[in-house]
Formats: sequence, C-alpha cells, structure tokens
Amino acid sequence: MPKRGTSQGDELSLDLPLDVFSGSVTSVQPASSSVVRQYHSGSVLSEPSPKQRKDERPLQSGTIIDRYRVESLTGRGGFAYVYRATHLALARTVALKMLRPSVRANRPGLAEQLLQEARNAAKIDHPAVVRVLDAVFSESITYIVMEYIDGRTLRRTVEKHGRLASPLAARLGLQCAQGLQEGLAHGLVHRDLKPSNIMIDRTGQAKIVDFGLARLYHAKRRNGPPRRVAGTPGYIAPERYRDPALTDYRSDIFSLGVTLYEALVGERPWVGDKDGHTGAELPPVRSPRSRAPHVTRSLSDLVLRMMASEPSDRPTPYESLIEELTEEASKG
Repeated sequence: MPKRGTSQGDELSLDLPLDVFSGSVTSVQPASSSVVRQYHSGSVLSEPSPKQRKDERPLQSGTIIDRYRVESLTGRGGFAYVYRATHLALARTVALKMLRPSVRANRPGLAEQLLQEARNAAKIDHPAVVRVLDAVFSESITYIVMEYIDGRTLRRTVEKHGRLASPLAARLGLQCAQGLQEGLAHGLVHRDLKPSNIMIDRTGQAKIVDFGLARLYHAKRRNGPPRRVAGTPGYIAPERYRDPALTDYRSDIFSLGVTLYEALVGERPWVGDKDGHTGAELPPVRSPRSRAPHVTRSLSDLVLRMMASEPSDRPTPYESLIEELTEEASKG
C-alpha cells in the first residue's frame, strides 16, 4: 500500500488520508493553549523547538476559527490537519484543510503553495471535483475551506467491500474522466490521481480531491523543470520520469488507468513492488481480466490502453475515453 502524506523534494504534499471527509471521528487531543491563543490573536508563529513539534496537537473540538467551529479531526498528514467544521453563520458543514503550526513556522513558503492549491481547485465547478469554498492566508494561519463529502475514499471502498464490478468501476472512472476534462478546460492537470484522492459520496458520485499538485498546463515555469517528480510512486506515468516538466493530461489518464485496475483487481498492477513502477521504463503487467475473471474483456483492454507506456497509445482525447467508459458503464 502506498505511503500517505509523503513529500517529494520541495513539492508540497498534502495528500489526504484515507478517512478525510468520511465523517468518522478520530481521537482528538486538546490543543495546547498557546496554539489556540496564537490562532485567535493573529500573532506570528515562532520557530518551534523539537519538543514543541513533538507536543503539537490538533485543535480541540469546539475551537472557533474565524467563521468556523471545529467539530472533529478527520485526517492528518505531515503538512496539514483536516477538520470537519461548521460555518457558524450558515450552519453548513464544511471541511477545513489547515497547515500545521510547526510547518507554517518552519517553512512559511508552503503557505503560498497551499493557497495556490485553493486557487487551482476553485477554477473548477463540476460534480466530480470537490469544491473550494474559501481560503485564509495570513502570517499566523493558513487554511482552505472545502465542500464536505459524506462518504469514503475509493481506496476505503475497495478495502471494505472488495473489488468492484466492471460497470461500477467504469461509472466511477467515467465521472473522474469528466472531472479531469473540466480541469483541463481551465488549463489544469491533476498529477496525483489515485484511489485515496477520489471520494465516493452516499449517492455514488465520485469526487476528485486535492488538486494541490496541479499546475497550469500552458504556464511557463519560472525556475525551470522540477528536481523531482511530484506525485505518488506507482501511479506516476513513465514519461514524467523522463521529463517532469512536460506533464500533460495524458499522464492523468495513465493514473486513472492504474486506479481503475486497482479497483477491479483489488491490487495495483505491479505485484511485489512496494511502490509500483518508479522509473521511465514500465514493467510488464498482466491484464485485469487475467487476475480477476469477473472483469469484462472490453474494460480490461481499455484499462490496459489507459496504462500504455507511450502517451500517444492511450485513449485520447478525453471525449474518446469518456465515450468508451460510457459504453462500459451501460453494460451493468
């Protein structure tokens, strides 16, 4: 199983843990009074000592942050806490993704990257993408407010219920492809699509989470190509290892193919490799149908084409992929 909350060089990794937005309540320890005072006073967080970092605690249930009341902690990672919260004026449940105080103090530049994540995601208004509702960026606190999803991740869904039937997997893949297509219409590629970044709500709607690694597709890079490939090993398209700066939407199609393979089979394609493939050369892979006979031959072949080593061999553009997934979803 891939690691969660792993950073890639200087890239900001705020991968949401498995329970984010699921509504489950993890054990929340009381926040230290100094942290709460800093949030309310607006003072600049000082450089924390190792002991302070070790003793850092999530915010206590009932803490008021601006217009929001924290209800429970739903996820944590190396860079951020995610809370279920209530908008006090509107009595609306939301999700707060807040940069951890120690990270905010030690690496203040990361706050700008979190804000950029909010800007990226706010461009997209689509049923298959979690909406960004608000963002707060100051010297003392940084967080984004997102649509709260009452459901669970695709990864947790497969863990709980087992591998998915072909029509259901195709339907979820179709919804994700439509969300990614909408992102591309705004010049965005996701770059970190995987089962733990796809929520399934109680109506069965897939919603893509965390466009934090997204980059404007046509934007010029200010500082040249990145030193490392951003994303999660095992889901990164091989061409991105050859030249990370040339990522385009076909890399997202590859990641969606790996995601559908995992949903259909219950495991990622590269068995025995802890992180999956991690280079420009793609290891041989067995078809989903050969490992899970319930998978239809046509969907198995489509997933393999989505995972083709060469981007030009993948089903493109999105309109073509959506047409094929629509046909597969209709077979249920």
